Amino acid sequence: MTGRDPRAVRLVLGVYPRWWRQRYGEEFAALLADLTDSASRPARARLLANALRGGLTARLAPTAERVMPDRSKEPLATIACAIMVFAVGVAGLAKLREGTVFSSAAQAHPAMGMSLDILRGAAALAGIAVLTGLVPLAWTVLRQVIVDRRPGLIGPLAAGVLAPVGWFGFVWVTAQLVGGNPAGPHLAVILILAVSGAAAVVTCAGAVITLIRRVEIPGRLLRAEVPAMAVLSLSMAGATAADIAWGLSIRSADNALFNSDNGLVSTPFAPNWAGSAMVLSAITVIVFAATARAARRPAPVPR
Repeated sequence: MTGRDPRAVRLVLGVYPRWWRQRYGEEFAALLADLTDSASRPARARLLANALRGGLTARLAPTAERVMPDRSKEPLATIACAIMVFAVGVAGLAKLREGTVFSSAAQAHPAMGMSLDILRGAAALAGIAVLTGLVPLAWTVLRQVIVDRRPGLIGPLAAGVLAPVGWFGFVWVTAQLVGGNPAGPHLAVILILAVSGAAAVVTCAGAVITLIRRVEIPGRLLRAEVPAMAVLSLSMAGATAADIAWGLSIRSADNALFNSDNGLVSTPFAPNWAGSAMVLSAITVIVFAATARAARRPAPVPR
């Protein structure tokens, strides 16, 4: 094997499972060596990183299939995880704007109220897009569990449903127990809710990724998900823009409120708002990129 990075190529090839190396290894190694030999240093690093990612994908693929890794589901899995993080960000933002001080400011300054109305509308549209895309996928999963008798799907399906439902139930019970206490914020309770919420998100995301990886999703269904992904992307962009506009309108109209300690758990408002804006912006960019990848997938060939 020639080239400037034969050792790197061998290391990357070693990440792939044995069955994959036996079928594709020699040809793939020769191609990767040729590409890295003629590429610049940054391009060579990208090639090796992409090849390493392919090896990890092949490791996660069901070994019984013994086929090239199917990356057609990656945009769907990316968006599913992004939705959860975005929902947490919007929930934190909703909690942030609670209180009479913000409602009074919104009534006194129309720009604040308008931005909040836009944010609510964009969040509602995003929810509709999620449900539109979720229903056919959920039906596909249930059909394969019941009709095709695939019990291996039951575990991640149950985890994906029970994790968020259990956490919201825990939050409701906690609110009933401490909601009437006038002693102020309970930092320990809030910390427990935050940690348990993060655990619920991670559990749910892992379950969704496992389901998407294991379920047989027809190519036409993946293509049918693209419009819902596009609407979701635009809705997230609208919600993010409304969040940014809301904070800027507070800074412009009521500088004292902007620099106050009316953030979450009586923390400074400005960092809370800036953090939510950055999180929503990053997730929006990720969803747009995943939607673009899904849209570029070739349409399935009719049989």
